[in-house]
Amino acid sequence: GLYIIFYNWIDPGKIALPSAIVINAMMCIPFSLRIITPAFRDLENSFGRLDSIQWFIDVIEVSQRDSFLYTFNQRKVYQIRYLAKDEVGCLYTRTKDYSITKPQASFSYALQSNCLPVDIKITNTSVFNDSLINNYFLMDSGDTLFFPDSIYSYTAAGNKSITLYIENEFGCSDTLVQPNLFNLQPFNVAIRTLSNNDICVGRRIIFRNVSSDGNNAFIWDFADGDIIHTNRDTITHVFDSAGIFNVKLRGEDANGCVRFDSVRFTVEENPIAEFTADTTISNCYPLEVQFQDTSY
Repeated sequence: GLYIIFYNWIDPGKIALPSAIVINAMMCIPFSLRIITPAFRDLENSFGRLDSIQWFIDVIEVSQRDSFLYTFNQRKVYQIRYLAKDEVGCLYTRTKDYSITKPQASFSYALQSNCLPVDIKITNTSVFNDSLINNYFLMDSGDTLFFPDSIYSYTAAGNKSITLYIENEFGCSDTLVQPNLFNLQPFNVAIRTLSNNDICVGRRIIFRNVSSDGNNAFIWDFADGDIIHTNRDTITHVFDSAGIFNVKLRGEDANGCVRFDSVRFTVEENPIAEFTADTTISNCYPLEVQFQDTSY
């Protein structure tokens, strides 16, 4: 263990006064310290008998013995005072400060948005008196960030946890684990159809909304001027003219995340059935007629 020896010689003929040889020492809490005074029997033979010894830590008397063990449990500067009285009632005292330190890990964070992928800014707000030699964030993905102010990108959904570890130059350390800080939910928008992508004018098409959450706000845009706001899983539509139409589905969840999906349709005019014959004159049978398909 660590020992502090109080010992200070003064002028001949006077008592030996104790004083700390370790001043403003830095140690981590909890920390136990044994404090020892010299062999007073030798001092008494040379300078006179000591009548009493008292030790005070922050004005509280903690011992009247030559040696005692004291445990420091708080992060602060302690005042250690030694008070001795000789046989004629003279008082002698020495006071020294002893600093007990421990860094306290803390951090703040800010999500740039609620939509995946999303960036998070993490700031180390730890409290410490001494230089840090270790300082890093451990993400639940296994990634490690070594900067006090860090930006991290989440691409996967789920509950997210962050751990901060700090250590100062005296080997004092602290770890802060923050489990389940926030929960990122996936939101995907998707369209399915029960029809081919090449269709004819006037044919009814069935569309299905197979997005990850059907309770969000959805807008269908059929690119022919028809826009429908609905959360229904199934919707039908008829194109009244030929052309190429890019049907879009827009979804927005409760966090304001917006996603799109689209599907392209080629709509053709319906064919017109026509034919011709080389004769339209009534005649007796057997009659041979040549027919020609002129449909378009």
